Amino acid sequence: MLRKTTIQFLRVVIMTIKSILCFSVVTLLALPASAGDFLQGTYVGFTGGLVPNAKEDVSAPGLKSSFKRKLGFNASLNAGKRVHEHVRVQADIGYLRSGLDKIGGEKVKKGSFSAVHVSASVYFDYSLSESFTPFVGIGAGLASFDLGKVTFDDAHFGYPTEKFDVQDSVTPFLKLNAGAAYKLMDNLSVVGEYNFMQSADFEFRQKNAPAGNPDITTSFQSHIAQVGLRYNF
Repeated sequence: MLRKTTIQFLRVVIMTIKSILCFSVVTLLALPASAGDFLQGTYVGFTGGLVPNAKEDVSAPGLKSSFKRKLGFNASLNAGKRVHEHVRVQADIGYLRSGLDKIGGEKVKKGSFSAVHVSASVYFDYSLSESFTPFVGIGAGLASFDLGKVTFDDAHFGYPTEKFDVQDSVTPFLKLNAGAAYKLMDNLSVVGEYNFMQSADFEFRQKNAPAGNPDITTSFQSHIAQVGLRYNF
């Protein structure tokens, strides 16, 4: 069942990425040749915010458990292009990090969960006034997750620390976005945004675990609240 759900999720991600890429290519082909006209409607920005504490389910043959993340942060750079009065496309690159609280019920003394992620999104804007513009969006991307070295309060399999290796170099994810932009001046806006991220399943392994232990399967799901600035050319 888990494998079937993952395959269906990947198909949705791939279809979404293809749609976004096709839309972007058509848009670029329609752009005027001059640099000035090309920058018209283009913007760059950055956002930063909080990743709330959460619990992720983990599973392996004969095992069902979880690991808990502490409150963390996310920081992203973005660039986009308005292709219609109400539509724009945007690319993001970001980094998120959360401390680990527990793994499988064992208290973590020191350790973190992190990811470098890139995504492409389509946004739909609707201006309520000259200065205030709410928006919603949908996107897809790839993330490189990392657990690294974790120190437990008690010895874990006879070791005070444990090294976790993520087996998947990149993992696809979907992203839903909602927020609003408020114009501070002609070229500068402050942006408040909520993101929901859901990744496909990925696997990690305990290096110090007894021989024959299977890989552990989990996924990443999070709500992210961010604020930032956007500069419009």
